[in-house]
Amino acid sequence: MQMAFFSRNNEKKIEETSLPEGFWDVDIERILKAPEGFVYEITLDMFFNARHFVVMNGVPGEVHTHSYRLQVRCRSRQLEQDSHVVVGYTAIRERMNQVVSAYNNQLLNDLPPFQRLQPTTENLAAVLFQQLERLLADLPVELVGVTVWESPTESVAFRLEPVEQERFQQEEASRALRRPDTRKRFYALMRAQQAASLKALQHGDDDEHRAQQAS
Repeated sequence: MQMAFFSRNNEKKIEETSLPEGFWDVDIERILKAPEGFVYEITLDMFFNARHFVVMNGVPGEVHTHSYRLQVRCRSRQLEQDSHVVVGYTAIRERMNQVVSAYNNQLLNDLPPFQRLQPTTENLAAVLFQQLERLLADLPVELVGVTVWESPTESVAFRLEPVEQERFQQEEASRALRRPDTRKRFYALMRAQQAASLKALQHGDDDEHRAQQAS
């Protein structure tokens, strides 16, 4: 079966191959606000060059340069009402650029955090996480993790543990239960479950009674 529809200006005809019935039926509410257990996750990358050296066994290594790749992952369960995005990429990228510009073409060992920390990729990822978390605080997202590549084949990630992800989901569920519409659905479901349980118990009693009579 061939189906056809037109673009908004009715100038270009678009033909579709055969699709199963109901293919285009979607639950809009579950898209605009992700259901429990689901989140939207945004991932953005940015690059910067920096030099460093690491002291191993009391011996400073040679100063060398990396072309670092910084990856930032953020999440949210809700889209903006009008734009239907979590947040504009530009808003996150601007904050990433603030951070990256402070490191670009610098010797990491000279920067304040690395006066007490070795400028390893592990420490760099954790420092970047704290800085980005503060800068992203005014946006409707939660920072999930920061990954730093020091080469195309080597990277370190600093991210929330799964238990923290569960905490995030529990907090979202708690906020949802405070909304009147959600509370109504929740209590309606509870009443239905209680009624079903009571009905099952009654059927169980009836079956036991009939078994006793039969014996």
